[in-house]
Amino acid sequence: MKHITLLILALQLLSSAYTQHTNPTKQDDWVTDVATVEFEQGEIYYTHVDEPEYFAFLRPPYFMPGAFIMQTDINRPFTKNPLKKIFTDLDNFVEGFEIENSDIYDKNLFIRAATLEMIWSSYSLHLFTENTYLKLKALSQDKTTSVANKASLALKLHNIFSKSKSIKLEHIKNNSTSEYLSVQFDSDKLIFELNAISGDVEISIFIEGINGNLSYKFEGINPNEKTIIKNVELRDGMYLARLIVNGKEMESIKFTIVK
Repeated sequence: MKHITLLILALQLLSSAYTQHTNPTKQDDWVTDVATVEFEQGEIYYTHVDEPEYFAFLRPPYFMPGAFIMQTDINRPFTKNPLKKIFTDLDNFVEGFEIENSDIYDKNLFIRAATLEMIWSSYSLHLFTENTYLKLKALSQDKTTSVANKASLALKLHNIFSKSKSIKLEHIKNNSTSEYLSVQFDSDKLIFELNAISGDVEISIFIEGINGNLSYKFEGINPNEKTIIKNVELRDGMYLARLIVNGKEMESIKFTIVK
């Protein structure tokens, strides 16, 4: 009887381990320490820690019923790794993933990781690449129905982002362009390009953090000087560049710094 009881306990432990492997919970199997993606009943759930240091990057810019639902987990403990390491580790996994010889768990993990990159890429981080898109497309035809359905839903979200022109299928970091102003960050320098502005006008550019605090104020910019380079000391994060012409805001553009 004792041996039978031990056998039952052993089988229960194996069953529990298998369940955790094939059905990861939001708390035990996040894609990264600070954010994760889950697929449930035909919807994508994006969950992130409510941490001010990372908030500008983690909070997604869109809410899409039926395709994408945001959640916040303020109680999750996590290791405060630099954002660059988080992005690099995620990118290395997604880019290095090979469909051949991957089991169901690995395929699901890739779909979740690729979707997380997709969401973060809507902030112009551009982690999501064409190679990743092609892998998702291949998995949407996977013989395992659950894998195919998740990949198809991820592609649906990608189509929504693409229509909003928020994702480019290429690696470009620290660069944002709009109608009148483009912003690029390179080696602690902000490089502004003025477009379609001329004449006797007064131009200023304000740089604000995501919380609205003013970081820099550049005034008296020559409208005939199309390229303006300014030395700055800015931490990783999302910023807003406001173009002021003759005292009125002409345009604002978001840009992201990842060193």
